[in-house]
Amino acid sequence: MLLKRWSPYLMALALSSAAFLAAAAVPYRVDTDTAFQLGSVAQWLHGASPAPGMLRLPDPADLSRDRSVWSTWWPPGFPLLYAPLVAVLPFAAALRVTSFLLFLVGSLGWLRLLDRLAPPPWLRLLVTLALLGYAVTIGGAASLRSADLLAYAAGPWLAALALRLRERESPLFLGGIALGASYWLRYSLFLAVLPLAVFAGWRLLRERRLLRLAGLTLGFALPVAALFLLNLRLSEDLKETATGARSTWTVDDPSAFRPARVALSLAGAPGLGLFQNDLWATHLTYFSDAHLPFLRGVGFDDRLPLKSLLGLPGTALLAWALLRERRRRPGLQADLAALAAAGFYLILAAVSLLVGYDYLAKETRFAAGVLPLSYPFVLGAAFAPGRRLPALLAAFLLGAPLAFATAEFAKRDLRDRLPLRGSAAETGLLTPELSPRSVPAVRSAVAAARRSPADLVVVAGPAGWGSSYVMALDLPFRTLPVGTFSAPLGARYLDAAELRGTVPLRSSRPLRVVIVAARELVRDGWLPRLESRFPQARLWRPAPVPAHSNVEVWLSDLEVP
Repeated sequence: MLLKRWSPYLMALALSSAAFLAAAAVPYRVDTDTAFQLGSVAQWLHGASPAPGMLRLPDPADLSRDRSVWSTWWPPGFPLLYAPLVAVLPFAAALRVTSFLLFLVGSLGWLRLLDRLAPPPWLRLLVTLALLGYAVTIGGAASLRSADLLAYAAGPWLAALALRLRERESPLFLGGIALGASYWLRYSLFLAVLPLAVFAGWRLLRERRLLRLAGLTLGFALPVAALFLLNLRLSEDLKETATGARSTWTVDDPSAFRPARVALSLAGAPGLGLFQNDLWATHLTYFSDAHLPFLRGVGFDDRLPLKSLLGLPGTALLAWALLRERRRRPGLQADLAALAAAGFYLILAAVSLLVGYDYLAKETRFAAGVLPLSYPFVLGAAFAPGRRLPALLAAFLLGAPLAFATAEFAKRDLRDRLPLRGSAAETGLLTPELSPRSVPAVRSAVAAARRSPADLVVVAGPAGWGSSYVMALDLPFRTLPVGTFSAPLGARYLDAAELRGTVPLRSSRPLRVVIVAARELVRDGWLPRLESRFPQARLWRPAPVPAHSNVEVWLSDLEVP
């Protein structure tokens, strides 16, 4: 009986451990979002930054000075949670272990919520399988692509807290603080928590127990206000604080966002988020032109309606299952699942319209912090006796993303990286933007091009959003990352760190500028434009780099009258 009760937990532990152990054989990979946030952790580890979350960068007004940069683009929870183990373990190992622990915390929370429903063994097995898919996507087994693992880890515990507050009405003030603290972890999680807070306080509002409701509300507001005040203290101005630095963000093609499409995105997003069906839907929409000729020539944003259409069957199954559960077996957990899903997506639609960016269709991974609450009801209703069509649909919607995620993990994350095991530097990170064979050799070449620790290293990665942040993790110098995604650095760096920027960069003291530019950028003619940003440089000359490197290194000494 005891083994039967704990079998889903043991299964989650065993299979996720196997995935993380298999991934330990290959170099670890981080992406733009996580690399930016981990940059401050790496600097803190080397004593260059006073705290995780605080970057130290050259001042664009005077390159001989440094400035502390507190980015409000993301909340500080991610670097703060990953910093402790980085202090005692090798960098990549610390990321793996922290991610594994966070995944286990989240899985434990979702399974505990499942056990509240006293489900049959087969349903516990199916829900566990659905959760295990996250281990090889957002879970950080082989790659840490985003901070959505924090939402997956905290989401079930915040949902359980909302149920407790609704049932016992205690502790309201402390419970409000815990719900509001989601603002420190992940902004998308905070949006998901708003319906949970409404659920927790609804009965108090309905029965006009305003004093107790005020306690819950005050507790919820305190962490939000605290982070706002911290951002106000450390960021450039009030506008940047209020908008999370998104006041500096300009969309490259504003006409690409069409508000009329938000309705379709709203209809398809829940189905795409359900069991991570966005995995195969995204691949079909964007990487299948050879098999779908009608997609050739269709732009990125113009493919979003097709992606949303692919999510409609999942949305229909989700809505049907939750409505069926509420009719047949009304309960607080089913009510919470329905409110959480509906509220989250309606809020996300409002945010999309407000900022002119389709979060619904483009950022479907945000569902990791809220939709697993609905999994028991969807699978339980679909596989109930006598339900053939829902069962077939649910089998596909559960099996397809699991098979896709497993295949991608085995091929791209494991098999394709095995030949690259010797390329990583001490960080243990996979950085093919620098070299597919030996990152330490490239780093040594960059170090040799410098005259002193005060010299400036400008890192310009391949064209794209933020590859320079990834490269900078393996170049622990006075580094200025330059790319087409500089908004997280705030208004002061919006042009200075922009590859297409035009503002001249000067120094009040003599120093050397070392440009580490992707060969792709050099081929496309970006190097002269980048060099022209330094009017004090008179002569640029190449520095020797290994033949296997994917970058060129150019240097010049700035002349100060």
